Amino acid sequence: MPNDLVSQLRELANTTNRGVTNQQDSFLTNAQSTFSRNIDWRLLANYLDGKIFEFILQNQNDPKVKDFGIELARDLANKFGINH
Repeated sequence: MPNDLVSQLRELANTTNRGVTNQQDSFLTNAQSTFSRNIDWRLLANYLDGKIFEFILQNQNDPKVKDFGIELARDLANKFGINH
């Protein structure tokens, strides 16, 4: 049994349809290249980091968001040795 999702989709399409159309095959090929692409995790983490802090700053008047921001800042300071 194939391990990756694209192979499983191809197998399902072949057994169900007994002939995948060119358009379906093209979709599966494109999906496979998308799945196998490397992700720049540092870039992704940096983007999410910015969005999280932007959200906290924009919503700092909300007590839950403010508490979350304070807790997050403490955790970051403790885990990464960040001092004021």
